Amino acid sequence: MSSPNNLPESAPRAFRQWLPHTLLWVDRILYGGLAIAASIPIAIAVAIVVVFVHEAWLFFHVVPLRSFLTDTHWAPLFQGRASGIVVIATATLMISAIALVTAIPFGLLAAIYLAEYASPMVRRIL
Repeated sequence: MSSPNNLPESAPRAFRQWLPHTLLWVDRILYGGLAIAASIPIAIAVAIVVVFVHEAWLFFHVVPLRSFLTDTHWAPLFQGRASGIVVIATATLMISAIALVTAIPFGLLAAIYLAEYASPMVRRIL
């Protein structure tokens, strides 16, 4: 029969009295250490957001929001300092469209080949 601490009756009495208090102490230390370890990524994420908002605030004091959204030139380091997002957004959309036009047919054809025509050994290798 075991005692209330789930220790066998054969365990020494002093050990049975000492163990629950020690486990509680160790539990608290481990819980605190894990709480600190879990809060580090949260603190890093908050710091990233704070820095991003601060830098955006400083940027929009120099460049008006309207010109940022409507200008068609991007040259923030040159003499004219144009900071329009339209050029970057359209270039991103064009690159995404080109990637989709090439990747979808190749991916679909590869999937059809592997599912319908390839031998089991080729499927396993690929």
